[in-house]
Amino acid sequence: MKNKEEIVASKLYDLLADIRTDPTLVGRYFAQTARAEVYERFDEMASSARQEKQNRIDWIKDIIIGEKKMTTSFDNKVIILSQFFTSYGQEGDFVDFILERNLGFPMAMAYHFDFIIGFTDEGAELIEQTFDDLLELLELEDEGWEDVYELEKSAGLEGAIQ
Repeated sequence: MKNKEEIVASKLYDLLADIRTDPTLVGRYFAQTARAEVYERFDEMASSARQEKQNRIDWIKDIIIGEKKMTTSFDNKVIILSQFFTSYGQEGDFVDFILERNLGFPMAMAYHFDFIIGFTDEGAELIEQTFDDLLELLELEDEGWEDVYELEKSAGLEGAIQ
């Protein structure tokens, strides 16, 4: 979470960028009327805000151009695996698939329901692999899935998950 100074510097930078004023010129003016640390802090904040804004722009361009694609967040992977396990773990066409991944699905449920607070690197890799296996089984690509219902709809399993 950003502190108050970072938020103010970011908003000021955005405002100045919108009116095509160079923030560093404003920062120099502040330095003439205030302590030197104020200018240094403003300059640091403006640089940080400029870099963060550029990173966001680059990320959006990559997604629009197609060089990068959105991927499902780790938390969403856990939720999807947990929901899938709950819906298909007892019966249906996916029981064998779930039983073969006898650690990934239960670990996802345990995390989803706050029985555990995190994973080791190996545990996180197991969750990642289980999710990748699920996508492969459903013949889907990772498109930044939000929940199991999107997966279900895209895989043509509509109505199966309650």
